[in-house]
Amino acid sequence: MSQPINISASRGAAILGLSEYKTPVQIWLEICESRHPGFCVERGYKLSITEQNAPMRWGSAFESAIIDLAENKTDLDPKFERIQNKEEFFKHKKYDFITCHVDGIYNRKSGHDPIILHEGKTTSIFAYREKWGEPGTDKIPSEYMVQVQHQLLCTGADKCIVSVLVFPDSVDNFEKMGLKLENVDTFNWARVISQMGYFHQYTVTADKSLHKKLLKKYSDFWNFYVLTETEPPIKTDEDIRLLCPEPKGTIIIPEEIENWIKEYKNINQEIGAGGNLAKRKEQIKVNILAYLKSYSGMIKVPVDKESEKKWVIKNQTGDNCASFDGKTFRASKGE
Repeated sequence: MSQPINISASRGAAILGLSEYKTPVQIWLEICESRHPGFCVERGYKLSITEQNAPMRWGSAFESAIIDLAENKTDLDPKFERIQNKEEFFKHKKYDFITCHVDGIYNRKSGHDPIILHEGKTTSIFAYREKWGEPGTDKIPSEYMVQVQHQLLCTGADKCIVSVLVFPDSVDNFEKMGLKLENVDTFNWARVISQMGYFHQYTVTADKSLHKKLLKKYSDFWNFYVLTETEPPIKTDEDIRLLCPEPKGTIIIPEEIENWIKEYKNINQEIGAGGNLAKRKEQIKVNILAYLKSYSGMIKVPVDKESEKKWVIKNQTGDNCASFDGKTFRASKGE
C-alpha cells in the first residue's frame, strides 16, 4: 500500500518529535517519495519499512469491538449513543495538506448539537499503568493527545471520546504462548475484558491554543522541508542510516569531533546498555554522524579500498578514529 502524501493524524506526533516509532526525517522521506515517486532513489536515500507488529495487529482486529463497547458504555447523553460515519476522511478547511481519518463520529440529532469524535485504542496493563491517567479525564499518552487534537483541528469537532481496551498481558506474550489472532472472538474478548474492569474512556476537548501551535509546526515542516525537499534536522542514528545507506570515502575531522569519538569510546568501556551515560553515548553518536553528513567544511579524501563501502573517519594527523558502514558506527581501538 502506498504512503499518503499529506500530514495525517498519525504523523503529527512524529513531526513534533513525540513518536516512539518514527522521526521527522522518516515522515519527510515518506511524504517526498509519495509526492515524487523515485525521490529516494534519485537522492540516494532509503525508505524505512514499518513492519506490522503484534500491538498493531491486535489493535486493528479489535477496532469494531471497541466501538461496540463504546456505544454501550459511554456516559454521554443517550442521543449520542450511536457512532456513525466510521473511518471518515477529512481535510483541514484551509490547509489541505493536513488530513485525518477518524474512527467514528457520535450521532447528532440536530445540527446544533456538538460534534463528538470517537477514537479507539488498545494497550497492555503495563503500558496503561505507566502512560494513562485517571479514566474520565484527558490524561492520555502525549502521542495520542497530538493525534486526537489533530483530528479535532481537521474536523472542527468540539471533543473526542477516547476508549481504551486494556489487555491483562502484552499481546506479544499472547502470541509467544501460541495464541493466534484468527482464533480470537474479538467481540467476546472485549466484553469479558470490559467486565474485568479493563475498558476505560477519556474525554479530550478541542484546545484552540494547541491547534495554533500544531498549525505552525505543520506549516513550517511542509513549507521548509517538504516543498523545498530539504532534509529536516537529524534526530537519531536511524535517520543517518536512511539518508546515507551506502556511505563511502575518508573524512578528515576537526579536533572537536575527535573529542566526541574519544568520549564515546570512554563511555562504551564504562557502561552496558542502560542509564544516563547510555543516553549520552547515543546522543554523541547522533551528533557525530550528523556532523559527518552535513558539515560543509569537511575534507573528503578520494575513495580507496579501505573506504569504498564505508566512511573512514580520520583526525588531523591521519589516525583512524571511527567508521560507519551505513548500519554500524564503530570507534577505532586505541587512544
